[in-house]
Amino acid sequence: MIPLSYFYLVNVETNEPLAIFSADECHSSNDLAALEGRLRLEHNVDDATNGLALRNSVSARLPTDQIMVLLARQAHRRMRKS
Repeated sequence: MIPLSYFYLVNVETNEPLAIFSADECHSSNDLAALEGRLRLEHNVDDATNGLALRNSVSARLPTDQIMVLLARQAHRRMRKS
């Protein structure tokens, strides 16, 4: 299912989306801020040398087909780890 609200990681050099994270379970601005903070920390986004940026669907939505590709890749990765 495509999330209505989400954050996504982007390679800053290529502008290619790498992963998507649903924010649909967030019910307040505090929940959103906590999720964003956790994602920044987990993916070391604020380190300028890693080449990642965290974006959100409020300011920059992804096309539906791109979301579907990201979700399928992530599901495939999760299955391989299991």
